[in-house]
Amino acid sequence: IARVMQRRENRNAPFWISFQCRPINESDATKQGVLASGHSLEELAYDIITLKAAGELPSLWGLGMNCVEPQAVAVLSSCLSRAKSVVLSAHEKDADACERIRNVHILSYPNSGEVYDPTTKEWSWPDDPYFGKKSLELVDPGNHDRACVKRWTRMQAE
Repeated sequence: IARVMQRRENRNAPFWISFQCRPINESDATKQGVLASGHSLEELAYDIITLKAAGELPSLWGLGMNCVEPQAVAVLSSCLSRAKSVVLSAHEKDADACERIRNVHILSYPNSGEVYDPTTKEWSWPDDPYFGKKSLELVDPGNHDRACVKRWTRMQAE
C-alpha cells in the first residue's frame, strides 16, 4: 500500500490509509487485530510508520480502520498505537523522525454495530443492553484526532 502511495501523481496531497479488520475474537487474543486479508494490523502499521519515520511517506496523515464493529475500536486502536510506540522508541534519538511519527494520526470509522445473520439474511442489533454506553466509552473524549479530522476536511484533501 505504502509503495503505491509513493508512486501516486500528487505526492504532496495528504492521505490516510484505512484498513478493514476481522471481528474481534474475545476468547482468542491471537485473533485480535487481524486484517480481513489475514495479515496483522500491528505489523503492517509498523512497516508503514517506519517508512514515514524514514521520510519516505511525507504526506501520510494517518492510519485507521473502517467498517469495524464499535466494540473493536479500542483493541484495533491499541494495535496501531503499539506499532507507533515501537517505531517511536526505535527512533528516539532522531528528532525529525520522531516528529514525523507523532504526526501519524490514529483514526476509526466503525460500522453501526448491527449484526448480520446469514441464515435470515437480516441485520439486527446485538442483545447487549449496554451496547450504546459501551460504544461511547470506547472513544477517549480527550482524543485530539477528532479535531484532526475537522482540520483534514478543511484542507479539502483528495
